Amino acid sequence: MSNYLPIIGITIIGTTMGDASGVGPEVVVKNLAHDTVYKQCRPLVIGDARRLERAIELVGGQAKVQRIKEAPQARYEPGTIDCIATSV
Repeated sequence: MSNYLPIIGITIIGTTMGDASGVGPEVVVKNLAHDTVYKQCRPLVIGDARRLERAIELVGGQAKVQRIKEAPQARYEPGTIDCIATSV
């Protein structure tokens, strides 16, 4: 992964979570399923990792969520959603 690509923070907490059915996390998961995203930036999700995992199940995705504490721990690899987890 190129260190020259911008890190893009994607927040899925508070009002950006979408409606009660989880549209916010589902949209994030669907978009991060495309390898082309990782050719343009280094996406980093900040929010509830459990909601991301649930969204992956709901959309039938194959990605794995990597819970991290800070950005330097992120892999920025397709198939892995790096998440600074705000919940346990």
